[in-house]
Amino acid sequence: MMASRDIMRQEIAAQPRVVRDAIPSLLRQAASIKWPDPPGLLVFCGCGDSLTAPSLVSEALGGAAVILSAMDVAAYRRLKPADLVVAASISGSTTATAKAVAAARAAGTRSCAITMAPDSPIARAADHVITLPYRPISRQTPHTLDFAMTIAAVLAIAAAKGGSNVALDMLPDVIAGALAVPDDQIDAAARLWSPTTNLYVLGAGPGLATARYIVAKFHEAFGCAAIAAELEDMAHGQHLALRGGDAAVLLALDQPSRTRASAVLPGLVRLGLKCAVIGGDTGSVGIDIPATDGWPAQVAAAIVGQRLCLRAAEIHDLAVIWPVETPHLVAQKEWGLDRSTVVPPSFDQKSVTHQKAGP
Repeated sequence: MMASRDIMRQEIAAQPRVVRDAIPSLLRQAASIKWPDPPGLLVFCGCGDSLTAPSLVSEALGGAAVILSAMDVAAYRRLKPADLVVAASISGSTTATAKAVAAARAAGTRSCAITMAPDSPIARAADHVITLPYRPISRQTPHTLDFAMTIAAVLAIAAAKGGSNVALDMLPDVIAGALAVPDDQIDAAARLWSPTTNLYVLGAGPGLATARYIVAKFHEAFGCAAIAAELEDMAHGQHLALRGGDAAVLLALDQPSRTRASAVLPGLVRLGLKCAVIGGDTGSVGIDIPATDGWPAQVAAAIVGQRLCLRAAEIHDLAVIWPVETPHLVAQKEWGLDRSTVVPPSFDQKSVTHQKAGP
């Protein structure tokens, strides 16, 4: 159990340094993108964390960017030749994302792949490839460093299009700030959850994507019941599913979400939920983040979510890796979604020699 937690801990801690080291390469690669002339929409797509990553930093992408699931792009979106589809897949073999790139080609639309695997099917099919210059320790623990690197690549593309790399330069410090949040705050919030309760993470606006990312870490680590919902919409029917003893994390990451979190928190407590708030001053178990607004607050909250997941595993002595024979991963393979398709041979981090974790 400790082996998998150690790997997750090392990947979380490595994020600021690995992202900072990658910035020059990412900017060089993004600068060589051949943009349509005249340019249309910048269409970011992916599945899972690869879809969530651009959603967290949507504010920094400019008004000509849209973020869609890979299935939306492959099956529903009417692409135009002036658009540029940016398809993210760490392994480069995600089936739905490959279909999105194929749909772009069929529509006469240029595409750019973000991937760790430059020889993968998605990379070979795309017109341009941004190769993420790093290697994770394991792709079988909850994805943390993968996520941060995808955000970095997305911001590099935005910098190449918009001419400013201010957001990308800020990213390592935003991550480092979230890693500096006091351990006692993380511990107090993590203790609200147990493997026998449901976890609700409630956000609004771009914070809804942050909520999806946090619950995804609990899914990946424990296969538990974790639900992301909107702070407003939760009160329009979803609240009827809440049970006393469940845990809720409220994301108060900008003024509208802080106002709504303050309004719904008393009702959640009356229903018997154990609540924590990331950002804002609500008088509950709170986690203060250094970034108080905009995309930095979303990223900081996501990094805090990584730490919450790891601390919950430590408290309950749980592994954060699933045995390869679990029926859920067997089904994932049948769906063409095997997340362990690419297990890199090495990881560029001093003192790290792990390649795969045990249960």
